[in-house]
Amino acid sequence: FTNADPQLIQVPTSSDQNMPFLDPRPVPGGNAYTSTYVDAVPSSWFTSVDYTGAFGDDLWIDKWSWLAVNSRIPQNLPVDNIANSDISADATWSGTVLLTDQVFVLPGATLTIQPGTTIYAYSRTYSGVGDDL
Repeated sequence: FTNADPQLIQVPTSSDQNMPFLDPRPVPGGNAYTSTYVDAVPSSWFTSVDYTGAFGDDLWIDKWSWLAVNSRIPQNLPVDNIANSDISADATWSGTVLLTDQVFVLPGATLTIQPGTTIYAYSRTYSGVGDDL
C-alpha cells in the first residue's frame, strides 16, 4: 500500500446528502495514472487498467446512478486539461479544458487559447461560486 493523493478531479474530503457535486475521475497525468501506484493484477478475473481506482477517463456511472439522476456528477466528457487555479505565468490551452473552480489570469500573465479548444465549466463547485475565466 502506498499512501498518496490520487489527484481526483473534484472529490470533497467529506460528504453528506447536501454535497453539491463531485467528479471522481483522476486528473489526466495525475497520481492515479502513475504505474508505481498500481499493484500487479492478482488474478485473470480482474481486467488490467492504466489507473488506480474505480474510474479512469470514462465516468461509467453517468446516466444511471443516483448521483447522475440528481445532477451530482458531470456528463461523461473527455478531459485533456484541468484548470482550477489562477494563471500567474504565460499558459496555452488546447484540446478539452475543464474549469473546476474560478480561474483568473493574473497581471503579467497571458493565456492563449488555441483554435478548436473546447472549455467546459461545472455549474456547481465547493468554493460556493460558479466557474469563471
